[in-house]
Amino acid sequence: MNLLKNNTTLKDYYDRKNNIFSIISFLMSLIIIYYHAYPLYYGINLPKIDPISKVLNYSIAEIVVNVFLIFSGFNIVKSLMNSDSYFKFFLKRVLKIIPDLLISLLLGAFVIAPIVLKVSIFSYLINPSYYFHYIFDNLILIRPTVYSISIVFSNLPYPNVLNGSIWTIKHIFSFYFILAFFKKIKLLNKRKNILIFTLMLLVINILSETGIINPYLNFISKKLYFIGIFGEFKWFIKLFYFFMTGVCLDLYQDKVKINIQVISISFLLLIISNFFNLMNYTFLFFLPYLIIIIASSKNFFKIKQIDISYQIYVYAFLIQQFIIYLLPNINFSLYIILSILVTILLSFMTYYLVDKPLSILKRKCNL
Repeated sequence: MNLLKNNTTLKDYYDRKNNIFSIISFLMSLIIIYYHAYPLYYGINLPKIDPISKVLNYSIAEIVVNVFLIFSGFNIVKSLMNSDSYFKFFLKRVLKIIPDLLISLLLGAFVIAPIVLKVSIFSYLINPSYYFHYIFDNLILIRPTVYSISIVFSNLPYPNVLNGSIWTIKHIFSFYFILAFFKKIKLLNKRKNILIFTLMLLVINILSETGIINPYLNFISKKLYFIGIFGEFKWFIKLFYFFMTGVCLDLYQDKVKINIQVISISFLLLIISNFFNLMNYTFLFFLPYLIIIIASSKNFFKIKQIDISYQIYVYAFLIQQFIIYLLPNINFSLYIILSILVTILLSFMTYYLVDKPLSILKRKCNL
């Protein structure tokens, strides 16, 4: 496909069966490990920032999370529209999200926590106050995220946090409900309405970046803190915007123009904005377009794509903390390498032992 042609659209360019979405997602998940390595190794209060974020004047982890949200929005629309029922749609989402999350929570609660706390497994099990809220509140996806168990990892450089990555999952699941509601009220049938709604979210996020409406967003968070997504309302609005940009890009595939000039100008404007500390604004405009175009590229190497990015996401922080606990004097570079290897190994094990059998089951049940 010649991207120099002005009439090339995303619909012409994108092939649902031949793209590199899984490869990009995998690389993004490794970047999260890299990003977290700095505060987990050097400490939460030390001004040690990863080099990429320092150059960009913008958190690389935030970019990665936004990319995941864009991908999620882009890939979910067809599934929702093609579902026979809302029950089947949500059952597929539950089978995609909950098993790996549950394994991560159980691993932290019943393997790592007893080791760190140095208590007998029996005395630990008969005392649910240790682990109940960590498992239950995080699993139901409507409560505020519980990051740790009792005093687990209290002496680490990044103290008292067992798994700091899982907070976004409740937001993603809430977006599925909202999108299903949009379908129910026929809003998805008119893509112009979805575009207008997304532009409204863009305006709200721009106002948030300026600080103008943050007191109101913080007010909502304080009043509704007991509902997980509203307790992080500013983040909810930002994540929802990037999710909806993915939805819009899928709905408007026949209208989104792709050519090398547009791509080059978008990258150039991002680079220029970095010199003026405006990346927090320009990413709102250009990241969704650029990342979808990149991810839609053909997989010319014909690499078999096994998407374990979600598994890496839910396990990595937990593994990284445990490695620091076991090897407090480990070399930093070795720490990153070991974290990546152990997390990938655990992710592949989960994929083949849990996720792949569930995928076969979903096909047999016509989900």
